[in-house]
Amino acid sequence: MKKISLKNTSKYMINNLHEFQSKLYLNHKGTKYDNLISTKFTKYDVVVSHKNESGIIKPEYENLTLSSKNISLSTESLCFFVHLNGHNKNLLLFLISFHANKETLIFNWDSSVINEYFNFCETLELEVPTLKVVLETIKKLASKKVITNVSRRVYMLNPILIGGIKENEKKKLLNNYSKYALLKKKVTHDELYPTIYNLKGVK
Repeated sequence: MKKISLKNTSKYMINNLHEFQSKLYLNHKGTKYDNLISTKFTKYDVVVSHKNESGIIKPEYENLTLSSKNISLSTESLCFFVHLNGHNKNLLLFLISFHANKETLIFNWDSSVINEYFNFCETLELEVPTLKVVLETIKKLASKKVITNVSRRVYMLNPILIGGIKENEKKKLLNNYSKYALLKKKVTHDELYPTIYNLKGVK
């Protein structure tokens, strides 16, 4: 049987992602935009084979380490994600996973975040985009109504994307997002529920 190289398995990529997560934690700890990036990892014993010892079959275990960081997406988020592709989807997942504040869904957008996204792409062996592509992508996400601009270099995720939070917290986030829409004289309904054609990029 041909032995599979560790580099050809998702385990290799997951280990790299854990290192990336830990570095982000060290860089963001105690900063203004600390979004509670966790460095907690849980170890599991997973059966990888069995051996026969004097007629007794005993399992052999391998240690599996997984991040304990919790990311909750709503069922409604599928309406967004199935129509997003390439860096539109990748950047959004990166922001949800590592930058959007859990309580406010607000995230900072500056050169340090952009550089972290470049590192994120390298870690997951994605095509690393140019700076121009990333700057265009953040604009596209805003035009597709999955994020909204709050102030200079600050954005908020559309609360429809996020699940697993209490009803009163969800209501507060939806109202805050609506306020930003009203300040820009936009229709709240249109900001919360972008059309499918808009998500697909069809004019």
